[in-house]
Amino acid sequence: MSAGRDPGMVERQRGTIINIGSIAGHDVYPGGNVYCATKHAVDAITRGLRMDLVDTPIRVCTVIRARETEFSLVRFRGDAERAAKSMTISRC
Repeated sequence: MSAGRDPGMVERQRGTIINIGSIAGHDVYPGGNVYCATKHAVDAITRGLRMDLVDTPIRVCTVIRARETEFSLVRFRGDAERAAKSMTISRC
């Protein structure tokens, strides 16, 4: 996928692909099935790209931004303690 979409990176033998994920791709919650599924897909695509590009110096990263927001509070139905336990995960 990456070679077709970013042939310049492969040709130059350098570059970084950064995908934006969500903690929802790792922790499913009621009512979030579609959102969680799409964020899980971002994680799967990232891992697949890493495999495809393992023999190149191109890096493939996921940034999973999680901070205390109203979204987390709504997601956990007002449970502020549970919302605060959300954490940032970065993988390169």
